[in-house]
Amino acid sequence: MSQDRKRRVERDPPRLLGIIDSHCHLDYPPASEALDEVLAQAHAAGIAALVHVGCDPERFDPALALARPASEDRPAIHLVLGVHPHAAKELDDTVMARLEREYARPEVVAIGETGLDYYYDYSPRD
Repeated sequence: MSQDRKRRVERDPPRLLGIIDSHCHLDYPPASEALDEVLAQAHAAGIAALVHVGCDPERFDPALALARPASEDRPAIHLVLGVHPHAAKELDDTVMARLEREYARPEVVAIGETGLDYYYDYSPRD
């Protein structure tokens, strides 16, 4: 791993009060089919923030488009970006560089949906 990758991005964490949904996929049906309604219902239920997970490189841009601060009638949407174990074969230096670059954005609060999963073996173990 390069020295650049070992470098930690220093920044203040978001300060949130209220209920937080710490893992959701707003770009998958049924949420994606009625996103405004889903966000309004979340707000009405007292949810202050949602943490949307973009779990493969093709979903990074749509995830970034979802990010927004809280408003009077909608919760904030923060982001986690990563490469799901099923798509591990897509992980390369370009994707790692993009993850590092995107993690510097304030709306990206974590790298996640990442790891090893040998149950299905959709990606080679190496």
